[in-house]
Amino acid sequence: MANHHDHDEHPQDLNLLEEMNYETRDFDVDQAPKGTVWFFGVTTGFFILAFISLIFMGPDFIPWFREGKFQTANQPDVRRRMPEAPAPLLQSNVTASKDTSDLRKKEADKLATYGWANKEKTAAKIPVVDAMAVVASQGKLPRWAPTTPAPTTTAENPTPATR
Repeated sequence: MANHHDHDEHPQDLNLLEEMNYETRDFDVDQAPKGTVWFFGVTTGFFILAFISLIFMGPDFIPWFREGKFQTANQPDVRRRMPEAPAPLLQSNVTASKDTSDLRKKEADKLATYGWANKEKTAAKIPVVDAMAVVASQGKLPRWAPTTPAPTTTAENPTPATR
């Protein structure tokens, strides 16, 4: 009777996949941890070298140097170069309402009264409402009103316009 102890001390390495002509693995499992450690080590080293080189380049390349956190004795303080912007001037409600009423009076004077338009008294001004009524009663079109386009071909316009 066969016993489970009946075997060779050094069993034979039977690689059945190679014997059956199957493809072997391309990835070596033993090297995976080493590759991962090398990748992260090289990446970390690159970032450390990049940071050190940026520090030696000076304050123009690193934002917190420009903000003045790491100012040295020979560097002028950036905040002392430009003065602070002044606060905006705000109007109180009392002066704002007075200014608004003055503005409305000037508008009414220009748009709703009769008078001279120039110092030489060669042109008169009339209220806008009256001017609109005069134009409407005469049937005149304003200069900006659209008109029909002039003919562009010689067949439509056989004689040139003369003045």
